Amino acid sequence: MPDAASAPSPSHIQSHWRQWVWILAGVATVALLSALATPLFVSTGGRLLANRALDAGQPAHAEPWLRFALRLHPRSADLHDSLGTLLFAEGHTAEALVHFAQAVDLDGSLATAQNNLGAALLNLRQPAAAIPYLQAAVTLNPGGATAFANLGQAYYRVGQLDAALTAYQRAYELDPTQLDARAVGRHSVQNGVI
Repeated sequence: MPDAASAPSPSHIQSHWRQWVWILAGVATVALLSALATPLFVSTGGRLLANRALDAGQPAHAEPWLRFALRLHPRSADLHDSLGTLLFAEGHTAEALVHFAQAVDLDGSLATAQNNLGAALLNLRQPAAAIPYLQAAVTLNPGGATAFANLGQAYYRVGQLDAALTAYQRAYELDPTQLDARAVGRHSVQNGVI
């Protein structure tokens, strides 16, 4: 039987109990913050690592990071758009199209995804299908020269030459390095098409 003198006092028990409550509260707080912040850090970190790989000319290293980030954050329109851009640059247009469409479905206000979806459709020789996405891209970002050039190309391919020239002229006004826009516009005017 324990000796009364060796038994812990009530104040000693209460002190240990308080320490354990603080430790458990700290552990719970760290766990909660980790659970809430991990998807954000992983998706941002995955995109950051992918961008570094792309900047270093190593697209093969970027793709796994983007796919990993997407597994953890599948409803990220930005990640779908980034992976689609990478796949498109590698010539995987059909798979890129899936990611661009997912990005537009998740966030219809993402002008880059609208433009990229339109560009992928143009690449797949579907200019009529591309036009609504490219129109959305120039509406969402009226300063996007590339989207105007893509829209001009789509209009040109479906035979809407007046609309094509207007889009090409706007692309050239926004960015004089849009040589395709300038060349098509000059060709159209010189040949009396428009």
